[in-house]
This record gives sequence, structure tokens and C-alpha cells, in this order.
Amino acid sequence: GRLARLVKQTLALPGFDRSMFGHCMRQLELIERRYLGKGYRDIPRATQAAVDLAANHGLSLETAFSGKAFAAMLDPLPEFSHGELLYWNTHDQSDGPPPIGFT
Repeated sequence: GRLARLVKQTLALPGFDRSMFGHCMRQLELIERRYLGKGYRDIPRATQAAVDLAANHGLSLETAFSGKAFAAMLDPLPEFSHGELLYWNTHDQSDGPPPIGFT
């Protein structure tokens, strides 16, 4: 499909190893597809709930990328009862003030 074609095109660029195709595709299978929705503008209910939860705790997420990633992280959260799970939000590249909780 489209994803396989994009991986092949990427591996065809200088500096990449085309023989890594199978490895790359196996790694991509780790993506929890139910959180992706039907595309960029599709906002699954779990994504909106995750964005709302984050906002209640002072974290600003958008629904296209960081919200979907946060929703996918929340699902296995009960398995990590001792704080072993980290969500690292990097979507804001501004030089503004540091995020809440950071100085």
C-alpha cells in the first residue's frame, strides 16, 4: 500500500539501506492504528478525550499528531503503575516561555 511505497522511496534516498525495508515495515506495525483515525483531519473520540484530559492538566496538544499519540499512550497506562511511562511532547518549537512545570 501507500505506507510501503513511502518506506521504499525513503530507503532509496542516498545514505539509506534498501535491505532495511522488512525491518522498517515490522517496526511500523507497532503503531496502534485505531488511534490514527481515517486521516489527518479525522479526530477519533479517544483523541479528543486525551486532548481534553491534557488541557485539564495544563498541557496543550493538537488533535492531528500529539493528541493521537497521547491517546495511544493513555490506553496501556494502568500497566505502568509506578511511573515508568513517559510522554515527551515536542510539538512546540517556539522560543516562548517554558512549559508549565519546567523552569
